[in-house]
Amino acid sequence: MLYQVIHALLLTGAVTANCIGIQRFVKQISSGQYLAVEVLKDDVLHFETATNRAKPPGNIYLSQMVDSDNFGANYNCGPSVYNVASSGYQFSTSKMRVTIDPNTLAITVFDLEKNFALTTFTYANLNTGLQVLQFTKEQTQAVYGIATGFAADSAFGSPNGNFAGKKYTQPLARGRDPSATRYGNAMQAFDSGASDSTQFPIMYALGPNNYNWALFIDNIYPHDWDFTSNTYSVNMWGNIRFFVFQGRSLLSLRQKYLTLVGPPKLPSREMFGMQQSLFGYRSFNEVFQNLDKLKAANMPVDGIVLDLLWFGGLISEIPNGQDLTHTNFGSLTWDLANFPDPVTNVNKMRSQYGVGVTMIEEPLIGQNNPTFQLLQKNQALATTGYNQPPSILNYNPWWGVGGYIDWTSPGSDVWMDCKRCAFIQGCVVDATKCAGVPSTPQVDVTAHWIDLGEPEQFNDGARYWGYPDDLGNWHTNHGDVHNIYQLLATQRLYQGYQRHNLRRRPTTMVRTGTSGIQRYGITMWSGDVSCNLPVLGNHIGSQKHIIMAGIDFYGSDAGGFNRGGCTNSQPVTFTRWFMVSSWMDIPLRPHAGQYNNGINNPPDMSIETNPSQIGDIPSNKFNLVQRYQLVPYYYALAHHANMNSEPIFRPMFLAFQNDSNTWSLGSQFMLGNSLMVAIDANYGTQSINVYLPSGTWFDYHTHEKFTSTGQSISRPLTQNVNGVTVSTTPVLALAGGIVTKAYVDDNTYNSQGLQANGTVINTLITRVWPTKAGSSFVHVEDDGVTSAYLNGTRATTAISQVQSATSVTVTIKGTTGSFTGMPQSRQYGVEVVLPQANTPFTSVTVNGAFIPLGSNSFVLNGQSGYTFTENNLVAVAYSSFVSATTDKVFVFNF
Repeated sequence: MLYQVIHALLLTGAVTANCIGIQRFVKQISSGQYLAVEVLKDDVLHFETATNRAKPPGNIYLSQMVDSDNFGANYNCGPSVYNVASSGYQFSTSKMRVTIDPNTLAITVFDLEKNFALTTFTYANLNTGLQVLQFTKEQTQAVYGIATGFAADSAFGSPNGNFAGKKYTQPLARGRDPSATRYGNAMQAFDSGASDSTQFPIMYALGPNNYNWALFIDNIYPHDWDFTSNTYSVNMWGNIRFFVFQGRSLLSLRQKYLTLVGPPKLPSREMFGMQQSLFGYRSFNEVFQNLDKLKAANMPVDGIVLDLLWFGGLISEIPNGQDLTHTNFGSLTWDLANFPDPVTNVNKMRSQYGVGVTMIEEPLIGQNNPTFQLLQKNQALATTGYNQPPSILNYNPWWGVGGYIDWTSPGSDVWMDCKRCAFIQGCVVDATKCAGVPSTPQVDVTAHWIDLGEPEQFNDGARYWGYPDDLGNWHTNHGDVHNIYQLLATQRLYQGYQRHNLRRRPTTMVRTGTSGIQRYGITMWSGDVSCNLPVLGNHIGSQKHIIMAGIDFYGSDAGGFNRGGCTNSQPVTFTRWFMVSSWMDIPLRPHAGQYNNGINNPPDMSIETNPSQIGDIPSNKFNLVQRYQLVPYYYALAHHANMNSEPIFRPMFLAFQNDSNTWSLGSQFMLGNSLMVAIDANYGTQSINVYLPSGTWFDYHTHEKFTSTGQSISRPLTQNVNGVTVSTTPVLALAGGIVTKAYVDDNTYNSQGLQANGTVINTLITRVWPTKAGSSFVHVEDDGVTSAYLNGTRATTAISQVQSATSVTVTIKGTTGSFTGMPQSRQYGVEVVLPQANTPFTSVTVNGAFIPLGSNSFVLNGQSGYTFTENNLVAVAYSSFVSATTDKVFVFNF
């Protein structure tokens, strides 16, 4: 039975003369099951099916995962072509044909561009609580996305896993409450640590002959996926709502998915350097001691991360005679006994060391804390029921006893207005609104570390302010909130920055979330993992799936958090982990717990995270400096991720989709289009095999040249650098590759180029691996601090290279656009990896003028010239200081 065919827009946006609008219709069969269909674009479809609704939907409901603010603008035109068969049960766009079975409402989706069926959807258990969406395997041979987490028998069990042939079940939400039911996101015990199992319900199917498609389940309840038969399935509570994407490649599918849920916002640029972290620094004195050690070792650093000791978060710090309800959790005020004069000391970190600070906060609020009363007054705590008292967490009180924030409540904005405001420059606390809450000295943090966001601890029977669905029903149970709890927390923070019109961009560090969280400026880490290299292997395996889910800024507790479970040498583990993290983590953040014997027992002071104090120090320094040299490239790629939804770290199956050897190759990834990184998570290995897709490749360290038609080569895990053997990750550059770099030496303090003498070196260096075919790259910069880039306030520099029989030409076009603090003139450097060994260049010109051959000190004296380095395999040329807006043409003559 055909209910309606509506040519209409969903949400906001007007239909123009060239638009036909979203196509929408509903069909229903005798069982009472209905199928709602929305044709959003030629390659994006939206479905809902159920039997338990009072009426079929108008607009299909959108969960909090979808970027509803931009939904209308993105989809208001609808498809460019829309044809309906006379039966009413088949329609087509320019890219897809959809056939609906009139008896069962099964959906068959056919790819018109590639001329094959993508899948057929069927349903089961629609009259029960746990409903099933089934879809045929067709040509699928690999499956990505779904979730992140560590598990020996899952797609994360090794770096090279994917979900084809496996099952994925969301674990029991730990919650530290044995009576709790399974809700989804959870910290999960693994190898003496705990990793975060987080649901991202986007699935990518990959097969031969460019077979690919994507499925997004717009349902926030826990999902069970089964890919073990010819009919795949996903189980869920609540109505089955899903999007289907057609595309020419996995990259195009990821871009269409991110159009739906929102592209990533950029964290502060400081997060691309090293954030030194420990659980925990007990005082400002300890912080400065660690910074002094890094400076003494000539190691750059961009930030200090303060764990819960900054607010006195140990039960042992509760005054004698007071019970656990007097915990400092929720105070968000400095422990002034150990962190005195925070304004002076935070400013000292910035002015003398060039570092910012990231501070942890928790959603747990001590019952006798003044903040508890403030939040209760504003109906911002989870409760025992409508108009009932707050729900009190009193089981396993490792932190104290109290309540927890309800981020669904509008009243939770008071947390930003009265607490967080004190940690953001320019944010004014409303003294009247915040009366009764102790004031906090105003400092300016780099990022907010919002911890325990699964939520880790909750009451199963708690009730929340909630939210309405499209029928006006309010969803107030814990299960309605659990998997979006962290998403809503980051949304509140992001909106708080907007509400207060703050200059600094919001940056958040989280360990959980779901689809859509990336649009609020987050970095994510993999949880409180143990310190064994096989665990690092799981982190590597998890990364490719979370990248496909849209999380570009992902990292780990480098070196492992739980050192109590180490089965091998901590120093050996740390150096290998730090080496890997220096390439694949954003931020690079060594972190560990000194309280592995219990949070309120004396700390283990032998546990170390400072790379100048543990492991092989020369190796740590080499890998750290290498990371800092490439920060401009990482940050430019981050802008590409924001503008074009192109991932910074590109799984091999994404970069080389037509090479089936890459489909389960998770131990390698592309960094942009130019560099391929091969990583190892095993003890004792001295070399590893690296697969080279078809093409010409150069070893990043030795500059050896390899021409491959799809072979593997052995590469060492060490290099000799100035007579010292250091641990290195094998990295290969693709011929034609272009990367941008910074000048880093022993006097470099941070990623902004701050030097020990207080000056700043902002020289932009370009390294190329030249080809006769030529290549190009667009370098992107901004102020690194504000959100002005979202309004187009960023600068782009087009860079190209081409090799001829007589020369290599590298052209750096004049920078277009601008931002506050942009250098109007700067020195430019070009590094050319010689296309043939023992064939040095005889001369170099910049804009037609010959520059002299000399020593490699051009940056420090600001002069132009060229030289040869790295065993005479790299030619390095520098201009003098020139205008950023003029073209710079470097010609290297054979």
